[in-house]
Amino acid sequence: MKIEGWLKEKGFKPGNVFHNLTPAHLVEEAIRRGEGTLGANGTLMVRTGERTGRSPNDRFVIEDDATKTTVDWGSVNIPQKPELYQHITKKIRQFSDNKDLFVFDGYVGADEKHRVKVRVVTSFAWHSLL
Repeated sequence: MKIEGWLKEKGFKPGNVFHNLTPAHLVEEAIRRGEGTLGANGTLMVRTGERTGRSPNDRFVIEDDATKTTVDWGSVNIPQKPELYQHITKKIRQFSDNKDLFVFDGYVGADEKHRVKVRVVTSFAWHSLL
């Protein structure tokens, strides 16, 4: 299935879709879109705004059959109801309507026996520079 079909199947209504662009193409696209500029040494520089880094309170782990006994629940991993996942994904879909999306397919983990496939969807080119 083409990536556009996968996105529509998941409820997205994107503008243009850019799939697995090379880092060079992502940098070019980010500059073209005004997301950043090139520094003296050729690296992409972007302004992230006031909030940098990950907020520990912006962590959502849904408690379900797969996570109920496999997650170390506590003050960091606070169990959330599946309804929260539905609410957040609805907001994400609404936010991304008619926006260009950048999709990266890759893996987490170096060992091929244990690595996990991931798909990252972003609305900024520079966010896909993993």
